[in-house]
Amino acid sequence: MAKTFKPIFTITNRITAPIDFGDNEGVIYLGYPYHSEPAIPWGRTGSYALSNKVYGTQGLTIGSHYAGNPGPRYLTFYADNSTCLTGTITINQGEVQYVTSESLGPDSNLIVLNGGIGEGNCSYAGLTPLFPNVYVTNRHPIWLGPEGGTLSARYGYRHPTYTGKISGPGMLGITGHGGCTVTLLNDGNDYSGGTYVRGGQLRVGCTSEGGITGTGKLGSGPVTIAGSGGDQSAGLLIWSTNAIAPTQSVAILNGPPSTYDRLELYALWTRIGSLEGNGRVMLSSTTGMSRGCTLYVGCNNRSTEFSGFIHDASEGMPGTLVKEGSGTLTLSGYNCYGGYPRFSTPGETKVLGGTLLVNGTVMTPTHVTNGATLGGSGVLTSNVVVNGGTLAPGASTGILRTGHVKLYANATFEVELNGTAVGTQHDQLKVNGWLDLGGCTLSVKPGYLPAIGDSYTIIDNDGTDAVTNQFSCGRGVAGTYNGKTVAFVVNYAGGDGNDVVLNAVPVGTMILVR
Repeated sequence: MAKTFKPIFTITNRITAPIDFGDNEGVIYLGYPYHSEPAIPWGRTGSYALSNKVYGTQGLTIGSHYAGNPGPRYLTFYADNSTCLTGTITINQGEVQYVTSESLGPDSNLIVLNGGIGEGNCSYAGLTPLFPNVYVTNRHPIWLGPEGGTLSARYGYRHPTYTGKISGPGMLGITGHGGCTVTLLNDGNDYSGGTYVRGGQLRVGCTSEGGITGTGKLGSGPVTIAGSGGDQSAGLLIWSTNAIAPTQSVAILNGPPSTYDRLELYALWTRIGSLEGNGRVMLSSTTGMSRGCTLYVGCNNRSTEFSGFIHDASEGMPGTLVKEGSGTLTLSGYNCYGGYPRFSTPGETKVLGGTLLVNGTVMTPTHVTNGATLGGSGVLTSNVVVNGGTLAPGASTGILRTGHVKLYANATFEVELNGTAVGTQHDQLKVNGWLDLGGCTLSVKPGYLPAIGDSYTIIDNDGTDAVTNQFSCGRGVAGTYNGKTVAFVVNYAGGDGNDVVLNAVPVGTMILVR
């Protein structure tokens, strides 16, 4: 026979008898209601259990009396309550652990999380499976209230999968340890408060692991990946092409050596709004894919910097990065995606919109088109091709190092001249390989009034191979400073014999073509 309680009661230990709330909404408090009462055996951060069935037709609300409690509280549902507990289960504080999805009643029971995503205090409302080393599927719909809530996968390689729709205005938090993974497999998830991965792994969609197969998606709002280090590094694993909206921002905030926070991409392509932080991005591939993942960045038109590094999987196919949108993406880390030189057909870096500034290293061939701009003061170790875009060394003034360079007639090569010191006062392209100017446009932007005879090596071409073709301006070009025209002679055999050098001359100087 079930033990009948008042609609509101406090759990201070393990309850072994059945509980019957009847037709009342049950309200469960974890711990004694006042700080002055005796400490419970598990302390204020204790664990509590409902070992037997819970009866009720109007759902449950779960919370804690200890506002400001320094640690989390756990309430475990052990029994199968699928035939006896109906209604909404609201978790305002603490973490509810379950053995199976049925522990929380029938699949139609809505779970409301509305206690925050913080861990280690009472502003935390969460769900987690109880037993380690198992794959558990939770089929309940989840509503994230304004305070948000957390799905966790703690010690012991717990792997919960959520197939119910996740909705509501709040933020979804993910926390866990090591290889513990939370998987989302619902294409209709539409919560709007963003996603914060604090530890463990969040996997969206899956081809097959532990019997799990399907697609899924994140709700809207910013995506943040920021673990606390050690075994609480954080990862987001994307297996579905539509798992994230094209306008969503992604921030990976804690990179090596403090932690291993990362974004791993297993779909054929993934499109995100922007990328920032200092973690890792892995452009991976799955069985049967002839290419690695293509990551599109920039659809929200924000300007961001990513100082981490982008790479392929160790045994994966070569990945590609595509910059789109009107904003600026600055890459200031070491980026070795693209499989170069392991593959005869490597991945690429494509600049299709806005500006890509390389202040670190990029190892793939790079193509600039569609009116986009490539610049920076870093190193592009492979070929650069500009067809309908702009190549502009520096992020103001600077030296950009490249492999072979090919510019087409519809391209622009742009340099800033603020003085005669290379790198610090004027731009330079340092080419390791051949150079074909292709009749492109030379755009000179003086930031001061040069003296007659001032000289600028704007392209330092290595070796002895001559420059192929010239700029469309031929041997003479002009710029403007404070409304005054500044004229330059262009020498395609300057420096050590194959560099491109500008020399300031009086306006109207006759240039002899030889």
